[in-house]
Amino acid sequence: MKLWLVGVYVKKTDEGAIWDFQGIFDSKQSAIDLCSGHENWFVAECELNDRSIPVKTQDWPNMFYPNLEDG
Repeated sequence: MKLWLVGVYVKKTDEGAIWDFQGIFDSKQSAIDLCSGHENWFVAECELNDRSIPVKTQDWPNMFYPNLEDG
């Protein structure tokens, strides 16, 4: 089952990005709607019960900022 996490980017550090959790949705559009008016809010696709967590830090696949990118 796919879920969409909404977060807000706070700042970058030497160890990576700091972000705050805003919510999780079963609809991509609902997650995008929550970001309305917030340029630093992002949506990231997640798979429920996925156990393939990467060992090394990496960019989050399918993560995007709805208000910073073209439709």
